[in-house]
Amino acid sequence: MRGVNKIHYQRLDPPVIAERGFTFLELLVVIAIAGILVGLAVPSFNTFMERERLSALSNEFVSAVYVVRSAAIKSGVPVVLCASDDGSSCGSQWNDGWLAFVDDDRDASPGATELVVLRQSGDANASQISVDSVSGDSLNAVRFNYRGAPDVALSVTVTSGSLSHSITVTHFGKPRHND
Repeated sequence: MRGVNKIHYQRLDPPVIAERGFTFLELLVVIAIAGILVGLAVPSFNTFMERERLSALSNEFVSAVYVVRSAAIKSGVPVVLCASDDGSSCGSQWNDGWLAFVDDDRDASPGATELVVLRQSGDANASQISVDSVSGDSLNAVRFNYRGAPDVALSVTVTSGSLSHSITVTHFGKPRHND
């Protein structure tokens, strides 16, 4: 019988329905692995954040030096950059912030009529800033002359936690990161 189509019958099993979801054991394993990864990542993230905070503060100080230097050159009179805790008078801690003003009367103190060039508030708890002369004397104020040069070359150290960054300001007023 050629040309006759044979019909084949197949036995059909009912479809298998896969169960969806996770078992409790699988969920616990995933949570344990995630906990281990987070535990490993947190210290690295904290170090990263500390390094970024240190870098930002260092860059703010370098920017302040550029602004003060430029203001001294433009005004033709000395501009003083000093530590300031209130933004209106010179203080003793650089961590609290700093102030820059055109020192028309050359008394190294901001007067009522003297132009304030820059105010920067700080965070005394987050970082430690020390400004010293290259010879090691601690400075609370630095005067930049009409050429934009400071009285003395500076060594600035910014410390945050276990990290530190140093900046040198040359006799010509050019700041340089030392890292």
